[in-house]
Amino acid sequence: LGRAAVDAGARLVVGHHPHVLQAAEVYKHSLILYSLGNFVFDLMPEFLSPATRDTVLVKVKISQKTVKKAIFLPTLINEEGQPEIVAEKHEKNREILCLLRDLSAARKTKLEIKNGIGTVWIGKRKD
Repeated sequence: LGRAAVDAGARLVVGHHPHVLQAAEVYKHSLILYSLGNFVFDLMPEFLSPATRDTVLVKVKISQKTVKKAIFLPTLINEEGQPEIVAEKHEKNREILCLLRDLSAARKTKLEIKNGIGTVWIGKRKD
C-alpha cells in the first residue's frame, strides 16, 4: 500500500497498525515509513511483546515539496503508555536504531547511525 500511495503521487507515507516498528523505505524519491509501532498507546496488556514498546520519533525535512531526509530518535513507550526519547548512551538506543537499520536495509534503504540518531537521505545528501 505504501508503494501504491507513492505511485499515486504521495511523497511521504506513514503507516501503522502492526504494533511494532517496521522498515523505512526510499521508493521513487519518496519516503515510506511502514510502521512506527505503538507511538502513543495507553493500553499495555501483558500479552503484548516488549517489542511493542520500541519506536522512533521521526523528524522529516521537506523542501520544495520533496522529502529530503528523515531523522529518527529512538523512543520507548513507558509504563504509562507515553513515549520517552532514549538517551544516546542507553543500550536501548542502539538496539532500536540497529533494528530499524536492518529492517530498512532489507528494503534497500540505508539508515546511517551517528550520535544516537538515525538518518535516511532521500536523493542527494546535503549536510
